[in-house]
Amino acid sequence: MNQQTSNPAEDKLEQIRKAFRTSIIPVVGIPVVAAYMIYQAIQTSHWQFWATAITLGILTVSGIISLILIRRSRYELGTWMVFLGWIPVVIVISALFSGLGFAMLFGAVLINALVATQKILPPRQANALTIAGAVGGVIALLEDIFLTNERLNYPALQQIVTFLIIIVVLIYTYTIFRQFRDYSLRTKLVVVSVAAVLAAVAIQGFITYRTTSAHLQEDQQTGLFSAASQTATNLDEHIDTELNNIRVYAQITDFQKYLDTPINERDERLQQETSSSLQNLIKKDPLYIKSHALVNAKGIDVLDTNVEAIGLSYAGEDFFERPLETNLPYVSDVKFLSNGSAVLYFASPVHGEGGDTVGVLVVTYDAAILQK
Repeated sequence: MNQQTSNPAEDKLEQIRKAFRTSIIPVVGIPVVAAYMIYQAIQTSHWQFWATAITLGILTVSGIISLILIRRSRYELGTWMVFLGWIPVVIVISALFSGLGFAMLFGAVLINALVATQKILPPRQANALTIAGAVGGVIALLEDIFLTNERLNYPALQQIVTFLIIIVVLIYTYTIFRQFRDYSLRTKLVVVSVAAVLAAVAIQGFITYRTTSAHLQEDQQTGLFSAASQTATNLDEHIDTELNNIRVYAQITDFQKYLDTPINERDERLQQETSSSLQNLIKKDPLYIKSHALVNAKGIDVLDTNVEAIGLSYAGEDFFERPLETNLPYVSDVKFLSNGSAVLYFASPVHGEGGDTVGVLVVTYDAAILQK
C-alpha cells in the first residue's frame, strides 16, 4: 500500500500562502475605510472621524508589517498582528460612534472564528484568537449599550460598517467551503459546529441587542420628558413671579405721578426721582434686565434707563396694547432686535390717581433668562 507522505517545506509554503491570502483582505480594505473617514472628517468636521482615521492608519501600517512577516515565513506572528490588532480598533470605534455595537460583535466573533478554522495557527492559538474576537466584540456591544458619553450617531456609517463586515465574512466563508472537501472529518465537524454556534449566538445577540437598546431608549425618553416637564414648570413659575413683580413695581408712586403729570408740569425733581426709581429696579437683576421704561398712554417711551430708546413709539406692540386692553400684566414672546439680540418684554399698566390707566411700565429682559 502506498502511503501519501507530506513534504514539510511544501506544507510550510502552503501555510504562508494561506496566511497571506487571509491577511491581505483586511490589510487592503482598511485603508479604503480610513480614506472614507478622512473624507467624512473634512465634510463634517467631527473629531470622531479623525480619531478613527488615525486609528485605522496605525492598523494599516501594522497590517503591512504583518504581510512582510508572513512573506518571511513568520506567518503565525503576522496573522496574530492582523486579527488581534483589529480588536482594539473595534473597541475604539464603538466608543466613538453609537449604533455599531452589534455589528462589531458580529464581525469580531465571526471573522476571528473563521480565520481560526483556516488551520493557519496551531489549535491552541486558533482557540485563543477566537476568544480574543469574542471578548473584543462583547466589549464593543457593552459600550454601545451602556456608554453614556456623547457619541456620534451617524446612520450612514452604521450601514457601511455592517455591509463591509458581511462582505468580509462571506469571503472567508467562501474560502472555507472551497477547501471543505480537503478538511479531515474532525475539522469538518468543528467547522460545522462553530458555524451553528455562531449563528445561534448572532441571532440571540441581535435579539438581545435590539431589546436592550429599545429599553434604554425608552428610559432615556422618559428621563428627557421628565426633565423637560420640570424645566417647563420652573419656567412657568419664574414667569409668574416676574409678572407679579412688575405688577407691584407699576404701583410705585413715582411712576404713577410721572405719567399722570402733564409734560409741561414735570419739574426736574420729579424727573430725577422717577429716573432713580427706574435705575433701582435694574439692580434687582442686572445680569438679565436690559432696561426699564415708562410708556405713556399713546405708546411713546417717555422715560427709559436706555436713553437711546426715549421717544420711540410702541403703539401696536403687543406688550403695550395687551396691558391696556386687559388691565393685567403681560409677557411677550421672544422678540429679536435689529442687532440680532433676543429679548422678552414684561409689561404692566400704570394707573393714575383717579384710577384710570395713564401708561405702561415695560421691562426688557435678555431672552437668556429662559435658560436660567
